[in-house]
Amino acid sequence: MAIKSKHNISNSCFNDITELVSEVIPSDHKLPKNLYFAKKMMAGLGMKYKKIDVCPSNCMLFWRENGKLSTCRHCGKSSKNEAGKNVDTMVPAKQLRYMPIIPRLKRLFLSMKIAKSMRWHKERRRGCQNCDAWKALDEFDPKFARDTRSVRLGLAPDGFTPFSTSASPYSCWPVFIMSYNLPPEMVLKDEFIFLALIIPGPKHPRKNLNVFLRPFIEELKQLWTGVKAYDSYAKNLTCVPHTSGQYMIYWPMAILLDGL
Repeated sequence: MAIKSKHNISNSCFNDITELVSEVIPSDHKLPKNLYFAKKMMAGLGMKYKKIDVCPSNCMLFWRENGKLSTCRHCGKSSKNEAGKNVDTMVPAKQLRYMPIIPRLKRLFLSMKIAKSMRWHKERRRGCQNCDAWKALDEFDPKFARDTRSVRLGLAPDGFTPFSTSASPYSCWPVFIMSYNLPPEMVLKDEFIFLALIIPGPKHPRKNLNVFLRPFIEELKQLWTGVKAYDSYAKNLTCVPHTSGQYMIYWPMAILLDGL
């Protein structure tokens, strides 16, 4: 699946490759026979994402208490593409892709090597731990600061244009999460940077960026109280508190996250 994504392989090409490989390997192999079964196997890893309908004007999410609404409470626009006739089969006008971070954070502690590295900021040398934001968080909650496994998360949102500039303008906004507990040489490695949100276009979210961050904020509230996770380094089941204490933001975008 990683190769398919890296080289932009079509679905039919992927199916042909798996079919060819299946013919040359032993018959008792566990290789999925096509893309459908490959996705089904990947789903067992807990890497699912959620699709959340969004108001076309970015006013609100049709989620939780607003999940059953068909029109926006603020502007009155429909959550579905108005070209359809049957409300139940209409295509959503806009959707947010959200990848929950709790399962991925818990998996960091399942690896003994990574679980040990998550304590680096306390038991080894210090880097960004000397900055004012880190110290302010420690002063805000001393109990949180005493636990070496308390995870500090960095939030990095920024937009880009996925299509050619000659085509119709389209602004897409991925939001990434990283853990500052890790050593500097690991923090910004691809495998430790989590894609949390894909904010759809076609326009800049502007002041409504916080609307899209709501699922992430709800998870942070749950994480702040502590989530049970198995620590393979300490060999025990523990309640590991987490927080999002720092932000890595392109400065012109900082005003959009004011008050987060």
